[in-house]
Amino acid sequence: MFLDCCPMITNGLETISQAWMGTVNFVPVAIPIIDIPDDIQAQVKDINLTNSEDESTCLDGTGNTLPQLNIRDFVTTLDKLTTVVTNLKDKVDELEISIQANNLSNASSIQILNDRMTALAKVRMQHDQQSMNKMQDIEAEIQNVNKNLEKKVNMLQGKTQSISDKIKLYEVETIKLQKSFMPEENLGNQCTPMLDEDQTIPKTICETILQEHSHEIEQSINADINEEPQNPVYDTQPKLPLSGSRVLIAGSSVLKGIDPSKLKDYIDVHVHRGANVLDLYEDIRNMDLSTYNTIIIHVGGNDASSKMNVQQFVDIFQEIINFVRCQNCRAIVSGILPRIQCDVTEYNTILKQMCHYNDVKIHIKL
Repeated sequence: MFLDCCPMITNGLETISQAWMGTVNFVPVAIPIIDIPDDIQAQVKDINLTNSEDESTCLDGTGNTLPQLNIRDFVTTLDKLTTVVTNLKDKVDELEISIQANNLSNASSIQILNDRMTALAKVRMQHDQQSMNKMQDIEAEIQNVNKNLEKKVNMLQGKTQSISDKIKLYEVETIKLQKSFMPEENLGNQCTPMLDEDQTIPKTICETILQEHSHEIEQSINADINEEPQNPVYDTQPKLPLSGSRVLIAGSSVLKGIDPSKLKDYIDVHVHRGANVLDLYEDIRNMDLSTYNTIIIHVGGNDASSKMNVQQFVDIFQEIINFVRCQNCRAIVSGILPRIQCDVTEYNTILKQMCHYNDVKIHIKL
């Protein structure tokens, strides 16, 4: 406001000066009322007006007569007022400079703050991206693990069918192996050539095999064990001494031609038509073997025809031997008869090895 009043004050001073010099006739001028701040008014109050011989009368804007002032004192007052206004202007300029400096400083601080916020946002985005990538990697690993597990489960399921029979075989585990064997029995080579499962063993051969020899006496259990040979015995005599024993003949359809009524009272026959080694094992497990001393096992032709895995075949046969022994019975194995449609040599060979390992009698014709 004071800056706006400066030209007016200057013009007033020039008019007064001209009147003082007598160049123009002095005309009273109405000086506008100025809103002077308190600090400026305080300085103006310190000005002492002195009376002089040169006095003039001034009128205000309404024509009212103003107090008479000494012109010289008035000019001096105006000079002082001008000085005050100039100082005020300088301070205002300094304030403007300070404000501009503060604005620049604030702008710089705001820019720094914005830069930091931008950097933090970038870091957060990077962390989010890294977390997302890690989650994707973890999901991929989980999927791979699931696929591997599925493959292994499928492999196990594929093997389940082949080993399910073996699981049944190991249900019977015992630590009792009572060696109460009756006198050693021998089966001769009574295999008729090229018999199928549907064919039968000639009755005359079976009767001869099971013939009781009265001239043989029973031997003690220990003597029987000691005298039993380690290797399979191939007797040329079609005789099987079974005096004092109860005998069970169990097998597949090959035994269907045996007439039990023509056998000795102590001999029983169990026939399971079309049975494989596992079927016969299930039959034997469900029987009461407590009354038998000896079991003659004849099975395997159907397994050879169906091309059953040889190792699986002999494993199941081994479990039959173990189970029979656990029932305090002696097992005697009859080899697989020759067949037209398949070669049984491999099966008979591994049966022979198994019986030799377990010290079991086997009668076979290769």
